[in-house]
Amino acid sequence: MGGGTGTGSAHVIAKAAKGKGAIVVGVVTMPFSSEGAKRMHNAIEGLELLKKEADTTIVIPNDKLLLYAPDLPLNAAFKASDLVLANGVKGIAELITKSGLVNVDFADVRALLEKSGTAVIGLGEVEDANMPNRAVAAAQKALDSPLLDFEIGDANKCLINITGGPGLTLGEAEAAVNAIASKISKNAIVKWGAAIDDAQGNKNVKVLVMLGGVTQGTGGTLKEIPQQLDDAIGDVQFLDE
Repeated sequence: MGGGTGTGSAHVIAKAAKGKGAIVVGVVTMPFSSEGAKRMHNAIEGLELLKKEADTTIVIPNDKLLLYAPDLPLNAAFKASDLVLANGVKGIAELITKSGLVNVDFADVRALLEKSGTAVIGLGEVEDANMPNRAVAAAQKALDSPLLDFEIGDANKCLINITGGPGLTLGEAEAAVNAIASKISKNAIVKWGAAIDDAQGNKNVKVLVMLGGVTQGTGGTLKEIPQQLDDAIGDVQFLDE
């Protein structure tokens, strides 16, 4: 957001899509502070306009990259941010388009995305077949993603996609879902899917979580876990793979 396309046209496109009966999900990044106050002001204005038209608006603040890795090359920073968004969209879509151990139908996804307000996505991955509770660990990584800025305790809608190699079990998937559900509102609507991806191999487990109805953070207290950024930059390779 902040440029002519994001701020100037995103809400117009969203309104047109809504008028055709579509479920509209806006997936946006906020500019780096170094891009200037004017661009940030434009981005905030554009975001508010988009929220009025979209059912769900997923927001990622680019400044999170700087807080965790100030020396990250600019091209890598933008790529990481873009791929987090792309992988989030891909993961949500695959809940519907790919069959698996546990399937989520379009009606479930529609119910979660409609009128959800501000939402966030997290991505987590564990690459150790011998790690105890590896799916739970991947779920925790998704919730701790340093590229996101949100308070999840009041989240009232939750969509989870779990993928793993042939060794992924239903019990592992359920444990990951329960770990996420324990961190959000007890009254939250939770829908989840789990699928086997032979290409991942037995050691990998990946978890994508989308939370709706969250309170967007303002850059307050951050968990000082530098390793998280390395994990997050690795996680954004989901799409490339």
